[in-house]
Amino acid sequence: MSLEIKPTNKYNELKMQLLSGELGPEQVRNSLIDMDQETPERDASVVNYEFLTDPDVVTFIESQPEDIQKGYYRTLSFTELHIAQREAFNGNNEKALEILESSLEHAIKDSRFPENIEYRKGMIAYFKKDTGGMQSVLDSGYVTETNRKILKNMLNGLTTRGYVNYAEDYRI
Repeated sequence: MSLEIKPTNKYNELKMQLLSGELGPEQVRNSLIDMDQETPERDASVVNYEFLTDPDVVTFIESQPEDIQKGYYRTLSFTELHIAQREAFNGNNEKALEILESSLEHAIKDSRFPENIEYRKGMIAYFKKDTGGMQSVLDSGYVTETNRKILKNMLNGLTTRGYVNYAEDYRI
């Protein structure tokens, strides 16, 4: 995924704190999520992705215990999900689907959270216009209440219209 926004000094400082051990991976994850949540459009997700895929950060994470690596993949998947949503809101459904598929691959690497995996599967099914796949996800029992509402709205919109309209269907 090629993104045009470059990390700011805030991200460079966060990177140095992670690599030096001043901040632990969980603290860095929390900082990234806090930045992600600052705007409804998830503006920081794009720069968070650049941070998470920085070669120095990746090398550091790869040297960590398995639970830290799983947490990294969960955060990367979360970040990719928000980038995909940004693309979808802008009508770039093919790009959104591509990013969601990557998000699913990373969610699977941390199988401790099947609800994340299932939600991404449901989103992918939506962009593929696979109503059966969406229903299967809804029937799985692993979707959170909020994500269930979102997926039901998406399924209803897709079934009613016959085409994807993320901006209209994504609501709680």
